[in-house]
Amino acid sequence: MPNARILVVEDEPDVCAALHSFLGRRGYEVSTTASGAEALKLIGVIRPDLVLLDVTLYEMNGLDALKELRRSDVRTRVIVITGQALEEEKAGEVLSLGVVAVLHKPVSLACLEALVVEALGREGAPVPAVISRGAFFKEAEGPDLHKVANLLGVIRNSCEAFVCDEEEGFHRAGTADEIGGKSARVMRGVIENVDRISQCLGGKDAR
Repeated sequence: MPNARILVVEDEPDVCAALHSFLGRRGYEVSTTASGAEALKLIGVIRPDLVLLDVTLYEMNGLDALKELRRSDVRTRVIVITGQALEEEKAGEVLSLGVVAVLHKPVSLACLEALVVEALGREGAPVPAVISRGAFFKEAEGPDLHKVANLLGVIRNSCEAFVCDEEEGFHRAGTADEIGGKSARVMRGVIENVDRISQCLGGKDAR
């Protein structure tokens, strides 16, 4: 759906920027906020065709925001994104709130794009699904798991966005120096965030 409006509700700046950039380059009108409470206000103003809603937010978390939204609005389509392991009962509760899908971090941009296209092209009630995480996250526990999921998401998103842009021809208008410079920035970001993951798993704060 060209020019469809998407609201991204995500409090991790790098993840939010990656989603904004990736979806914006594909013709969507993208708005962002880091707050569940602010998201509820924006939904009433901009009337998005789709909301990408992170679970872990400051102030009002994503699930509380979704419940509040559903009290007055059962039509707005929502894809929930989470870096947390959802128990079967909690996942069932989320799906019962009429979401298109629950997507675990690190988010595959190709998978997200397919879900967005499906959600925006679908008429009537959505058929919800849970897109599961990898084996590492099924086994991992502890307070640093959410940090690791977000950092891996940033790594995946930056690399995958570059590859997708290359395959779809977004780089062809640039010079070799511009493309080389962008490649170097992506690689530096990967190195930086891998180091942060190592610190996080080693018990050091990764900020």
